Amino acid sequence: MVNCLQFCQQYSSNEDHLFRLHIFTSSQPVEAYSAGTPDPCAWAINVSLNSVVLSEETVLEAPLLDINYGFNERTQLKIQSPHFVRKVEGERFNGRLGDISLGVKFRFFDEDKHLLSLSTYPQFTLSTEKDAYHEYLFRVQLQKGCGKWVLRADSGYAHVKDDRDVFQNGLLIGYGFSGKFEAMGEVIFQADRKSVEDVTGTINFGIRYKISEVVKLIASTGTGFISPDETSRIESMSFAGIQFNI
Repeated sequence: MVNCLQFCQQYSSNEDHLFRLHIFTSSQPVEAYSAGTPDPCAWAINVSLNSVVLSEETVLEAPLLDINYGFNERTQLKIQSPHFVRKVEGERFNGRLGDISLGVKFRFFDEDKHLLSLSTYPQFTLSTEKDAYHEYLFRVQLQKGCGKWVLRADSGYAHVKDDRDVFQNGLLIGYGFSGKFEAMGEVIFQADRKSVEDVTGTINFGIRYKISEVVKLIASTGTGFISPDETSRIESMSFAGIQFNI
């Protein structure tokens, strides 16, 4: 999935460091909060504003459009594309349309019949820039609920050109205060396949509020706590969005 940090990587001279900061889930801990899928023939449409702030630049996804469709009881189809806006220290804002990401989530089994929920989430990013790279992403998600608590583990591998593949592992803990309000926290670690000692770590906190059966509000904020060097550390990242369930 193309995001703010991938946009930075494509347009920055500090390319290697910023590539290692590529985050599959942007700054939204709830984008893959559930290993489940939408109901058959149902739509889940997310419109959001994301931001990532590094030491010398800021990148926005303004907006990020994310459309999901329940193909059947176990399969979700996804298409996503952002509009990027970038501000480098001492320069003007500039932006462009982002790449198109296509994905399929398949749910193998659910908690109601098995101990855990398990799903896979392969995705393909089609670059809209000439001579830019395409990306292939494979993710596996495990989820377990216990009363109002939920624990989710997410592991992914992204394959790109020039042998710059990256691994990512994340752990999310969520708590439902009521039928309408949920809070969650997530830790993500990421490393370049060729240089696994250069680990990037981020921490993220988010909320989700159900206004109605159709509309939900989602927000999160986070920061980086591990980076290869100070210039590539994420100072802050945020997400604010609205979800329509049709």
